[in-house]
Amino acid sequence: MPSVNARFLEFCESNRFQDKEIATLLGISTSGVSAIRKEKSIITTKSIIAVAEKFPELSLQWLITGKGEMNNGSLDEKEAKEYPLKPPLRNIAANEGYGQCVDCRVKDKEIEGLKREIKQLESHIETLKCINKNDAASAVRDVS
Repeated sequence: MPSVNARFLEFCESNRFQDKEIATLLGISTSGVSAIRKEKSIITTKSIIAVAEKFPELSLQWLITGKGEMNNGSLDEKEAKEYPLKPPLRNIAANEGYGQCVDCRVKDKEIEGLKREIKQLESHIETLKCINKNDAASAVRDVS
């Protein structure tokens, strides 16, 4: 059965990562990547967590145990059409060193929508505060 290192490298190869990108992702040197390739060093738990945070579509069960599929398959049909997987599991953004995962891009869209909703709610709150102040001022005038 392949090792965690071998499965991690399979994931990296399927995403066409260069050793420099892998080193950046793991926070190690390119010679450290070479040591992982040669099985002289084992990928650390810290590195596995970093990979899992950056690529939530990667199945940790597969990475750690070899059971199941590499990809969690978390995209629905609409998302799959909106974000075609080229190369597998991710799209490379032109201005990024090793790209941004599809799930992250979907979540970023959701966050932007929530930010817009928050701004609208804040605007409504300000309107309600003004109405409340006007009502309080009217009540004071009525009492006098």
